[in-house]
Amino acid sequence: MNPDQQEDHVLDGRVWAGGGPAVGAQVHLLSVTGDQIASTTTDSEGHFSFHGLAHATFEVSVSLRGYRGAQKSVNVGSYGLESMVSLSLHRAYRVRAPARSLGRYSLAAKAKRAYQAGRRHLGQGHPKAALRDFQQAVAAAPAFAAGYIDLGNVYFLLHHAGRARTQWRKALQLNPKLAPAAISLARLDNDHRHWRRALRRLHSISGAGYWQYDWELGRAEYGGHQWSRAESSIRIAEHSPVGAALPQLHLLLANLAIKRHDFPAARGEFETYLRLAPQGSFAPRVRAIVRDMIAHHIPEPAAPPPG
Repeated sequence: MNPDQQEDHVLDGRVWAGGGPAVGAQVHLLSVTGDQIASTTTDSEGHFSFHGLAHATFEVSVSLRGYRGAQKSVNVGSYGLESMVSLSLHRAYRVRAPARSLGRYSLAAKAKRAYQAGRRHLGQGHPKAALRDFQQAVAAAPAFAAGYIDLGNVYFLLHHAGRARTQWRKALQLNPKLAPAAISLARLDNDHRHWRRALRRLHSISGAGYWQYDWELGRAEYGGHQWSRAESSIRIAEHSPVGAALPQLHLLLANLAIKRHDFPAARGEFETYLRLAPQGSFAPRVRAIVRDMIAHHIPEPAAPPPG
C-alpha cells in the first residue's frame, strides 16, 4: 500500500490567543461532512495533535472561553505523513451563543455516502473508483468545496494535471481563502515555471501552519531570482520534520549556498540530499558534484554549536 493511503498520518497544530499560546482550548477534528472524529485540548504551549489519520481533508474547530471560535480546513497527507496547522483566536467582546454543531451544515445524504465511498476506495488503492465517487459527491452537493479538493487530488494522482487544476479552481471559487487548494495550484504553477502566478496565488491566502505554503513560496521566489527571500521561506519549511525530509528542499538550499559562494554549506546540503534520495533522479549528478568538491578540498560544513 502506498504510504499516503495508510491511516497513520499525523496532524500537529498550535493555537494562539491574546498574543500567546492558548492553554486549555478545546480542539475538535471533524470530517468535511460535519461528523466529529476526535477531540482534545491544547497543552501549556498551545500545542495539540491527532494521530492515525487517513490522507483526507479535515476541519479543525477550536474554542476557548472569552474568545471567538476559529476553524480551518486541512488537507492531511498531501506532502507526507505529518501535516501542520496554526489557528489564532480573537477576543469576544460580547457574549455569544455557543457555536452550533457543524452537523447542520451536513451534506445531502447522497453526497455524504459518495464522498465516504471515495475516501474508502482511495485508501484501498482504487483511485479510478474514488474518482467516480467524488464526481457523484460534488454533483449532489455543488457547493462542497472540500469535495473539489479531493477530486482534484485524485485527478493529479492519475496524472491529469489540467483536470486537477480545474477542480482546485472550483474549490477556490467557493472559498477564496481555502489554503490547500491555493497551495496545490501554486505547486502546478511552480512545476510549469509560472513563478509570478504562484506568488500572487500564495500571497492571497494565509499560509500560517502549512509548511507546504513556505516550500512552494520558496520555490516561486527562487524561480523569480529572489534569492534571500527564497532561502528564508525554505528555511521555515525546513523547520517541519516533513519539510526537512524532502530531498528537493536540500537541493534548492545547496544551489542557494552556491549563489552566495558558501561551498561547504552547499556540500552539506548535497550530501543530505543523497542520504534522503540515494536513488533519486538527480543522485548521479549530485554524486559527481560532491566528488568534485572533495577533489577540490571543499570542507564539510562546520557543525552547529551544541544547544
